[in-house]
Amino acid sequence: MVALSQVFRDKFCQGLARAYRRGELGLAGACAGLERADKFERLLAEMQAKNWQVYAKESFGGAEQVFDYLGRYLHRVAISNQRILGIEGGRVRFQWRDNRNGGELHEMSLDAEEFIRRFLLHVLPKGFVRIRYFGLLSNRDRQAKLRRCRELLSLDPELASVGEESFEELLERLTGIDLRPCPVCGVGRMVRQRELDPVRDASGWGTRWRDGVVPLVEAA
Repeated sequence: MVALSQVFRDKFCQGLARAYRRGELGLAGACAGLERADKFERLLAEMQAKNWQVYAKESFGGAEQVFDYLGRYLHRVAISNQRILGIEGGRVRFQWRDNRNGGELHEMSLDAEEFIRRFLLHVLPKGFVRIRYFGLLSNRDRQAKLRRCRELLSLDPELASVGEESFEELLERLTGIDLRPCPVCGVGRMVRQRELDPVRDASGWGTRWRDGVVPLVEAA
């Protein structure tokens, strides 16, 4: 790993210097001073004088392994409800898996404040997202790209109106499941009356619904 670290360091610094000479580096903000050649050369010398740590692992075994790996991070929270065993006396008791010893299950108990602190370490900062779409699914000109895809695939023009359907109508058309009947009487249909915009709680602890109520739907 030492040899790999040295090779990676040298290759990286060489590529960085090459991009600098070609004017391909956008140096702005805190890096604006590096536009001066002497400062940039000094930074490169400092980088090459350090011992780099390189992390390497075997490649994935296939598409299924990639989906399994990404799925654990993209669509799950830090801890599932099933792992929380109890909350008593201001302490949270939960299970954790020791992957270094064959995946053995153990129990741990933490103060509620410490449990919340560790949980919040997994919450992305404001402005960050877990999934960024690109290409055909990127936000810019998405509708125009989808229309062009339908043209190239010679799809039914009626599919172009899919975006105008509500999610209830789309679900009923595709699956036959209608979400609009009243869950109590089974006869009336749920009609959205109005939506209440969320407001920032004065305490700074998050979002609450204005007047303490949630969006209202009624049976018609």
